[in-house]
Amino acid sequence: MEDSVKQRLRGFLKEQNMSINQISLNANYPQSTLNKQINKETSMSLSTLLVLLDLFSMLYVCIISGIHGEP
Repeated sequence: MEDSVKQRLRGFLKEQNMSINQISLNANYPQSTLNKQINKETSMSLSTLLVLLDLFSMLYVCIISGIHGEP
């Protein structure tokens, strides 16, 4: 199950033309941690998952409300 979540996350990032570096900068979360966890080197932690959900919910709100720029 975890692999399918990571696979969907990687697919979403590719569709959105987002890099792990961009996520790291926007979420103020270590790039090395994100890279290892998203690219299957280690299991994804709950804290990482929550950071990603918070970031993507902010992006979603910006998109639907018509706000441009970084969240």
